[in-house]
Amino acid sequence: MKKIKMLLLLAVAVIVASCGKQQGPSPMSMIPEDAAMVMSVNMKSLIDKSGIEVKDGQVIFPDSYSSLLQNLSASDKGELDGLAESGVDFEGRAYLFVNSSDFQVGLIVPIKDKEAFKGYVEKVDESTMTADGEEYYKCVDGRMVQLISDYYFGVFEMKGTSDEATCKAVMSGTLEKPISTKKSAVKALDGGNDIMAWINYEGLMSMASGSSMSAAAMLQGGMLASVINSVDGVSGTLDFNKKSIDLVAKTIYKEGTDVIANFEQIYGKASAEGLKFIPNDVEAVMSLTMNGENILKINEISNLLLQYKDNAMLSRDELRDYIAGIDGPVTIGMNYSSLIYNKYSVPAIYGAIKNKNCEKIFAKVESLLRGMGFPVMKNGDEIVVNFRDASSVAVGCKDGFLYFRTSGAPVTKSMYDDSQAREIMESASCGLYVPVKDGSSVQRILTTLDPALKISGYASACSSTEESTMSIVVDSPENDNIIITLLSVIAQSQLAK
Repeated sequence: MKKIKMLLLLAVAVIVASCGKQQGPSPMSMIPEDAAMVMSVNMKSLIDKSGIEVKDGQVIFPDSYSSLLQNLSASDKGELDGLAESGVDFEGRAYLFVNSSDFQVGLIVPIKDKEAFKGYVEKVDESTMTADGEEYYKCVDGRMVQLISDYYFGVFEMKGTSDEATCKAVMSGTLEKPISTKKSAVKALDGGNDIMAWINYEGLMSMASGSSMSAAAMLQGGMLASVINSVDGVSGTLDFNKKSIDLVAKTIYKEGTDVIANFEQIYGKASAEGLKFIPNDVEAVMSLTMNGENILKINEISNLLLQYKDNAMLSRDELRDYIAGIDGPVTIGMNYSSLIYNKYSVPAIYGAIKNKNCEKIFAKVESLLRGMGFPVMKNGDEIVVNFRDASSVAVGCKDGFLYFRTSGAPVTKSMYDDSQAREIMESASCGLYVPVKDGSSVQRILTTLDPALKISGYASACSSTEESTMSIVVDSPENDNIIITLLSVIAQSQLAK
């Protein structure tokens, strides 16, 4: 519990630090090259956006956060206030890395007063740090090693037995293979974003191979193996803005690879047309624009089709013809709250596929349903099957789209009229939109969990082979920054209890 409390307090220290000029070894020389993930935090940006101040030897929180702190004991409050004079370098920058060959995890926090920080650690951790020469103070507990140098505090969990020499190599910036030798990682961790991250593909595979599910084998095999194995790493940025949390992830490929140029051919021009078949009250909608003829050119797809055996329902040639006909958006919408709120076993699902062979596929589906004895009713451009449990399925063909829905009721007001949804789908070949509107089922679920969670907004995501973006937008309530909005909501929740 003492270690956990110490790490929690360090997390607060990280939040109230800033990104000024850092003394001592360069952090890029202190991080192992083979770390699976590294994260860098722009602390001045976060502190400015959160409204927290470090002033006159105190950590000052806005009044709106008071309920968050009301359950702290007097000693906890004293330790929190003590952060202001703890010796942490609030003009520095913190780094977290995980899963290298030697470390499970490492946290590096800059300090400016070695003696003050030693006293603070000993008070919070209720332990004694011993001198190790003139350079370090240390505390070793099993595989957990804590070191204080003139410029940094390091907390390390080793994979094997504690190795103080390796930890000291980190603290002094004398690692044999630091991440500074990896240009793509250095670039990913250098910038003005609130949070920056680097994920090392080889390190990730190493971490996955140690799991019980053999995740590495699953990622390295199958249709996407040629794409995945060409990845060098992934860089990511996270920013907190007035109304949104914005995430951008970029895939960095190994030099000389051409697999992406081939893979990109399966994507078509971004389009929102599929939204016309999705009702405007769905709780999530995703659309992927594809080129079926190019899908068939992928070796893995061709090999799968060669293994497909003809049957009375669908021949191999028909299946190939139907895939080749895809020429536009494949759009799916659903209402998932019914699974939670009303405990229904089947959610409402809507789908539409732009296909040159739309009429041929529709005729095939109708023939199969009638041949299987289902009560099929013709209704204009579509057929409807009503089941004994009062559920229905509709299938239709219109404007070059094959569409379906798990409801007999036609779509009268579509998601195409939602300007936000349309903008998302028209901006990338792959898009996701998850609205939380006032009075919606999703909002009712949130307020059932906690009345303070009466928020409205949406989540969105767009993706390509090289870059993916995601935004979480809170339209209401609204403050100067989304960090304050979220913490205020949590504060209101605490007050209600």
